[in-house]
Amino acid sequence: MIGENATYETGTFEGSPWHSEKVIDTIKALAPTLPLLKTLISVFFGGAEGTWKRFTSEFAPGGLIDESTAHEKFIAWMPSTNDINEGALGAFRVLMRKQPQLTLLHYNALAMFFHNNTGAFMKKKFQPEDFKYLHKMDQNSKGEEKKRKEEIIRFAEARIKHKEERKKK
Repeated sequence: MIGENATYETGTFEGSPWHSEKVIDTIKALAPTLPLLKTLISVFFGGAEGTWKRFTSEFAPGGLIDESTAHEKFIAWMPSTNDINEGALGAFRVLMRKQPQLTLLHYNALAMFFHNNTGAFMKKKFQPEDFKYLHKMDQNSKGEEKKRKEEIIRFAEARIKHKEERKKK
């Protein structure tokens, strides 16, 4: 995998090209200055071997995936990780730490703006009256956010009152 003559054909399981050839080239260039690199890679793959066996057993001949029809595989598909949710929640946490005054409404609007590439659409299609309309909508939304916060406060106060009444009882 990291030898001078190593290629993606010899360094990957199915002979697919490297995900990032630049990274592999950089590792090969740095390899002479990293005396423990081969040992670390060997230990890593040795430790991962048991996990690979456990996670790939259903692909073995006669296993669940091997025996499934194309339709069953299609309807059973799911992302291999929960990164989509973790990424969105992590992004929310980081942004709220950087901009604590940001409302949930504005966070959601920002997230959709970047996810849908709205900026490119606006550059191509928007007219001055469209920007005025959005500004007016933003001004109106501030009342909605205030109502949402007041509702949260009323709910919290009701819970406190309920707890106090239970304690008195």
